[in-house]
Amino acid sequence: MVLFSVFVGLFFSLPTSSWAKDLFSKVVVVESSDAMQSFVPNPEKIREMVDVGIKEVTGKETVLNGILSLISTNDIVGIKVYTLHSETGGTRPEVVRAVVDVLKEAGLPLDHIILWDRSMDTLRSSGFLKLSKELKVGIAASTVEGFDKDVSYNSFFPSSLVAGDVEFDNKNNFNITTIAPVDSDVGRRSFLTKLLTERITKIIMITPLLHHNLLGTTGHIYSLASGSTDNFLRFEMDGDRLAEAVSEIYAMEEVGDRVVLCITDALLCQYRGQNNGFLHYSKPLNELRFSFDPVALDWMSLKTMLDIQNSVDGVNQSLSVFSPSGKTLCENAILLELGNGNESKLQVQRIDIGKGVGSIKEPALPKDITKKKSWWKFWKSR
Repeated sequence: MVLFSVFVGLFFSLPTSSWAKDLFSKVVVVESSDAMQSFVPNPEKIREMVDVGIKEVTGKETVLNGILSLISTNDIVGIKVYTLHSETGGTRPEVVRAVVDVLKEAGLPLDHIILWDRSMDTLRSSGFLKLSKELKVGIAASTVEGFDKDVSYNSFFPSSLVAGDVEFDNKNNFNITTIAPVDSDVGRRSFLTKLLTERITKIIMITPLLHHNLLGTTGHIYSLASGSTDNFLRFEMDGDRLAEAVSEIYAMEEVGDRVVLCITDALLCQYRGQNNGFLHYSKPLNELRFSFDPVALDWMSLKTMLDIQNSVDGVNQSLSVFSPSGKTLCENAILLELGNGNESKLQVQRIDIGKGVGSIKEPALPKDITKKKSWWKFWKSR
């Protein structure tokens, strides 16, 4: 009780700005009607959009100063993409090319840049293997790189291990139908890729505005979590289980703490189809969205997906009906202090590069409140 009283006294004696949660998140939406023509991205226009987005989200005078405020030339920067077995639907190579060009111009050595995702097959199918050779940068797949047996995400849910999982060969005798005994830890751990534990020091996320059957949208949190661990299929069968797992994996120090910038590739919104690229289920938005807050971007993506599906279907369903698991994911992420998902806490700046600065939606908060740190992170840092 004495220790608790001392803690409470210290807690309330601290300046508010040193312990409270960041009260708003900045999102920069850059749009151009010329970004795509007949579903084909315009590389020059996209580079212009990337320059504007990085400059505005960092608040720097130039794009190079902006990117160097996030990384150093000694960092190994992993550009995390989300790929499908086609060049449509996933992260578009033209957006990645623009970001790589910015990194190169900022002085980052080519061998310090790695394009990566979970599977080398989808990286190849999506055009990133070709892009990496053209740009002379690295490319890696977490399943090929291998997983670190000393770093894992543990959960109660066991699974049927499959080929490629760390514990499959020795513990499962290649029998994918065998489920580990209840009293065993086998199948309850998802090991982290060696890309994050041994190589990459900073992550730039470029995630498409793509439908997901359970979560509503394939967002930054899902993209990074699903690409970073083995034994992940056990979460894909249940929406609430998936929402819990991906937010907790993202919250790991070796994962989310390395993310320095999130970019939502909203050139197209594919509102149906999940892991299959369907242009007839896609709507051009011609936008790139930039933020340091993955929850804010995922929340905006979820709302965009809901609005488009309601418009296409001619209904007015709520978010809770459209994707309860997607809503749960954002709520879990907020509880884990990964970011803000409340529209009243988002500062959204829209820029049409053909027209200049557009509307700026300010958060409904007092103007004199500065960015703040949560009390438990302050306590942990001590």
